[in-house]
Amino acid sequence: MKDERVRRSDVTVSRRSNRAPVADQVQVPHGWRAPRRAVVLIHGYRTTQDRAGGNYDAFQALLRDTLPDVAAPIDLVALTWPGDGPVPGLDRLYFAKAHEHATQAVGPIARFLRGVDKREARVDGPEAWQEVVIVAHSLGCFLATEVAKALLESPQPRPQLKLVLMAAAMPVHGDYETLKQHKAQCEVYVMHSLNDEALGMVFNAGWRMVERRWIRGVEAVGLKGNPEEGLWAGSQVMEGHRHGHYWPNAASVRRVCVFLGWITEEQLRTRDAADAMLLERAPLLERATAERVLYDSYGVSFHGFF
Repeated sequence: MKDERVRRSDVTVSRRSNRAPVADQVQVPHGWRAPRRAVVLIHGYRTTQDRAGGNYDAFQALLRDTLPDVAAPIDLVALTWPGDGPVPGLDRLYFAKAHEHATQAVGPIARFLRGVDKREARVDGPEAWQEVVIVAHSLGCFLATEVAKALLESPQPRPQLKLVLMAAAMPVHGDYETLKQHKAQCEVYVMHSLNDEALGMVFNAGWRMVERRWIRGVEAVGLKGNPEEGLWAGSQVMEGHRHGHYWPNAASVRRVCVFLGWITEEQLRTRDAADAMLLERAPLLERATAERVLYDSYGVSFHGFF
């Protein structure tokens, strides 16, 4: 029997070729209609469509385990975008191009979530997209916040927003003023870890390529959860988490559920006590990791990236 507690639709923002810009609309399954409330999943950099699908599979399965009883079905909208580099081993050099693709994808995704692009989305009036939760990872967090800013600055109607940013590969010094000004319409939660090896030296190098200038000590939001003052609705240190540990990890999924009010802190503590082994390290599905080993010129390996 099909499990309808957590339903999922896969949608895509793609390119027609390696040299083409990102398409101007989101591709959806034939006959698909937008839900009133949805949880949009956005992967990060160095993630192929297949790897993203594996991570989304793991997240969906853990969400079902975390929420055995739900009052209404949860609609996941699993988004893939062109964040993978064309030449294996040269991914760091491709970071600026992936950032460019993420920037190009903002417009199509924002129109999609406002319900104004009806060519493919089959969006029917004000019943669709009343509330949108975006759960994003790594460079997908940059894409998520830019989409949120575009929605908040657009004319009504627009959905109520909540963002959950996991291991955010975006700089602390970024422009978040729009999010601050619209906290009542957009709640933002962050999950971060000092054990995240990809958000240290590797992120520094990648973001300098984006800005095309030397910046000393670029700090990623996903390391310490900065900047905190007046911006985040909630922040959580994910002890021991490396960059690729978020999607397929029970601790991450449960924290997302707490942020969104689906379970309480007391229920979380009860589950932690009863299932400490699962919380420490959920079984990884074979396709459920976005990590690939990256070697720099000195032979040092970095597991995971953006």
